[in-house]
Amino acid sequence: MRIFQVGAPSLKHPTRVSLALLSPCQICVVIAAVFGIVIYRVVTVSTFAAFKWALIRNNSQVATTGTAVCINFCIIMLLNVLYEKVALLLTNLEQPRTESEWENSFTLKMFLFQFVNLNSSTFYIAFFLGRLQDANGLFFYVLKIYRTPRCLLEADKQVETRRVLQFGFTTIFVAAFPLAPLLALLNNIIEIRLDAYKFVTQWRRPLASRAKDIGIWYGILEGIGILSVITNAFVIAITSDFIPRLVYAYKYGPCAGQGEAGQKCMVGYVNASLSVFRISDFENRSEPESDGSEFSGIPLKYCRYRDYRDPPHSLVPYGYTLQFWHVLAARLAFIIVFEHLVFCIKHLISYLIPDLPKDLRDRMRREKYLIQEMMYEAELERLQKERKERKKNGKAHHNEWP
Repeated sequence: MRIFQVGAPSLKHPTRVSLALLSPCQICVVIAAVFGIVIYRVVTVSTFAAFKWALIRNNSQVATTGTAVCINFCIIMLLNVLYEKVALLLTNLEQPRTESEWENSFTLKMFLFQFVNLNSSTFYIAFFLGRLQDANGLFFYVLKIYRTPRCLLEADKQVETRRVLQFGFTTIFVAAFPLAPLLALLNNIIEIRLDAYKFVTQWRRPLASRAKDIGIWYGILEGIGILSVITNAFVIAITSDFIPRLVYAYKYGPCAGQGEAGQKCMVGYVNASLSVFRISDFENRSEPESDGSEFSGIPLKYCRYRDYRDPPHSLVPYGYTLQFWHVLAARLAFIIVFEHLVFCIKHLISYLIPDLPKDLRDRMRREKYLIQEMMYEAELERLQKERKERKKNGKAHHNEWP
């Protein structure tokens, strides 16, 4: 076992404090890079829209998205290489006492860096790339949570880390792509066979080493499981129509108060989910390029957008309606119920299926009992031998007297 320097500096030591602050700073760099891509898209889309070439001007959204994806990919690859060196440096500066402590510390840092680096864009798209509102009632709806408003007519370590990151990808957003676990299973089966072939024919066979458990990986997997339950609850409740449709079916639809839901109960749902916005209330910097006269021959006065707000001629223009608060309360209730239900089922399964089989647990207890009995017998034999030696020495010393 490799032994490191004993007596690592305490938390009060300046080096340890700086290390504790450096890891969050590295994570903040990843988050800053994500928002940098967002700023790039906002600036570039207007630049491409005013480009001289008609091909780029007409496909400004595609060009902006394509270049942003390429830049984001390059940043992710660059930060992966950089953070591996940073994690190694930080772990060595911490001076762990044993090899297992060194591996746990390095593994935790590498996982945190790569998890934030690879998942930050996904979390931003899922939960933050949504509704923006200013004081004048200007709305922007983009990708996943809400759509853009449209003016309408009034109608190793590397392998281990990679597989754990893959586990995170397949569980955290499994509600958005249920086929991901199957694809991950097929990928792992192929990868295992390829690794077996390389270990047997291409590489030197590694030396086996005994380990007590999987170390820090157990805590990481447990944390990913908890995060996946919370994330999927928010995905189902916030980014999908599941809750608004239920609220409409049981509270506002044709079947309201009847305790039933079906296809006929959803009649009028689309119209109820759209609010009215007066086009003249748009700010100068956000007013639409066309007044819609090319569709109906007359300029449009109103457009519809997806939200639950009062019309512009109400006492509180564009204020939240009662249906909005009902939907919000139902979403929060669903998140709480879903999380508690899943965690209860998880603990029940853990109780019914223990980590160790009963026969193995009994054998371990039997071995522990035999070891204690052997130690007891050895200690008893040693004491008896010492007693005999004391008696023998005492008798010999007594015979020396005249």
